[in-house]
Amino acid sequence: MDHGNIVLEIKDLVVRAKTIKGESELLRIDHLVVNRGEILGIVGESGSGKSILALTILGLLPSNVRIVSGQVLFNGVDLAKKSRKQLTGEYLGKQMTMIFQDPMASLNPVFTVKQQLEGVIKANSHGLSRNEVTQKAIGMLNLVKLSDPEMTLRKYPHELSGGMRQRVLIAMALSAGANFLISDEATRSLDVTIQAGILKLMEELASSLGLSVMFITSNIALAATVCYNLGILYSGEVVEIGPVKEILRNPKHSYTRAFLSCLPTPQKKGKVMEAVPGRMPDPLDKPKGCKFHPRCAMCQEICMRDIPHLHGVSEDHRIACHVVAAGE
Repeated sequence: MDHGNIVLEIKDLVVRAKTIKGESELLRIDHLVVNRGEILGIVGESGSGKSILALTILGLLPSNVRIVSGQVLFNGVDLAKKSRKQLTGEYLGKQMTMIFQDPMASLNPVFTVKQQLEGVIKANSHGLSRNEVTQKAIGMLNLVKLSDPEMTLRKYPHELSGGMRQRVLIAMALSAGANFLISDEATRSLDVTIQAGILKLMEELASSLGLSVMFITSNIALAATVCYNLGILYSGEVVEIGPVKEILRNPKHSYTRAFLSCLPTPQKKGKVMEAVPGRMPDPLDKPKGCKFHPRCAMCQEICMRDIPHLHGVSEDHRIACHVVAAGE
């Protein structure tokens, strides 16, 4: 592993929440890495912990949720030890940012794109004249492939399409100097054509600027089109991680295989779609050992007793499964 190329590294992370019914474990991440210029896909069902993972990285956890142990290393600095004030002042927006499914939640509806984008540029590029700020704003909109940037600057968010709003948010992130972007279902509400354009843009920015992206989605097929590596999240744990092509061709974890079997294919046309048996564990009542064992056909006694940890099945492919580990 080239440690000089690592932007984000999560080690032995445990995140828990206090509720009126007791304490629940939301995340238990053994190891997760995002390299410079990489788009890492994080895939899982609703309730698997994808959004909590994003909020943990950014230090935006609710007051009843805390990091119990572990490290969140960003360019070698442990963000888990930083206060909310330190994160806001030094990192959020400036070095790392997040785009959401609904860009209208991040853009102010009463200000034009020009006012909002130029505000970000002024805050992070001191000494520029008014004309230089405007020219940089136009340049950023050109960078994210928005046609007629001058016209776009004059518009309000509600006058833009969903895809245009997402591009404006990416432009604002890059204007502030962010080199790490978390995309939390950011293309989910877009039609497939616009969605493809945003994914292509992310690929181009990763390649040309070295932008690192954590691409969070419940759509594994979508992640496969833009990501090189893929992490499968289940009940707050990474159960399998490796190159997308290898995971799709040779999934090792029972959950990954079940998840992939639910994808629609031309061969399944006219047939009843499969579903993963059972349901996601209640965060307040998670099973002991492997969290997937109540739904797993390969379950053995050790699975019900001990938590499995990631181990290598090939050079870049790792899996958290007792049964597979015993067979290697």
